[in-house]
Amino acid sequence: MPLASLLPLFAYFLIGFLLYLGGFIIPIVPWIFVSGYVAKVIKQTIDAGEYYLPEWDDWRDIGLKGLQVTGITFLVLLPILGLFFCGYAAMLMPAFADISASQSYGDELAPFFGLTPLAGMLSGMCLFGLSIIFALSLGLLVPPAIGHMLAEGKFGSAFRVREWWPVFTANIGGYLIAYILLMGTTFLLVYAIQLMYMTIVLCCAIPFVMSLISFYVGVFSGALFGQSYRVGKGNTVVGLIPDEAATAGAEHAY
Repeated sequence: MPLASLLPLFAYFLIGFLLYLGGFIIPIVPWIFVSGYVAKVIKQTIDAGEYYLPEWDDWRDIGLKGLQVTGITFLVLLPILGLFFCGYAAMLMPAFADISASQSYGDELAPFFGLTPLAGMLSGMCLFGLSIIFALSLGLLVPPAIGHMLAEGKFGSAFRVREWWPVFTANIGGYLIAYILLMGTTFLLVYAIQLMYMTIVLCCAIPFVMSLISFYVGVFSGALFGQSYRVGKGNTVVGLIPDEAATAGAEHAY
């Protein structure tokens, strides 16, 4: 491939990298535009099955798509945040209850209230475990919801589960592969960052490494999820053809 044709792709990638890096300076706002750009990758893959970095041409549309993707992800994962905070509350509340009880009842109920921190710890760990399980499960449903929203062009389409569920089940293997690759890469990135925290020199490079890898993973996984939706949509259309033919034949008979 000629060098001249690679320069625009490098420029598009550099913009995404700098925006993600800017999220460490200006919270949230630059990452919304990165999410909108990944949504653009998903959209073009769904529509045409094309795998390349699109232009940063319509910043208003990119920002709007980023807000929509962020809103869908937040609303889907909101119950997980509730479980997570309940876990923290379950771990912290027994300590306050123990202090309050010791002041009110003295040492009479000290043995009983001495067990409450242990019960709170166990309850909190169970809620943390449930939140992780639900997060992994619901996280798999976010990509088809976002893909349907982008394909239909309406924010509410993401919550019409009956519309995108057949697309998801028609290519669940593709979604699973893309999701496993995304989760595996994310865990490797987290592990690498933990190792970098142990050194003074590499610790300073964490924002740069994280921005570089995260943007690449976002674009790559966006293309995979877009292709998964495209294939699933095609499979559902193929599956409807015999029914449509039967209906047409019945109408012709009458």
